[in-house]
Amino acid sequence: MLNEFRIDKSLSNRLKESASKAATSEEMNRQRVSFVYGNLPTEANVTREQVQRRILGLDDKQEN
Repeated sequence: MLNEFRIDKSLSNRLKESASKAATSEEMNRQRVSFVYGNLPTEANVTREQVQRRILGLDDKQEN
């Protein structure tokens, strides 16, 4: 049964290409924001923009 899987060559090529490409700093920042925002509890009442500003160091309320 396991050997019955078919792989779309186009998809396979795109995955290989993507895996060999380094992420840009902008892509990494988007990933960080997504990770943090996605792991916040619903009752945190924080927006994605607030998370982004904190991660990028643009939040003037940041504690040192």
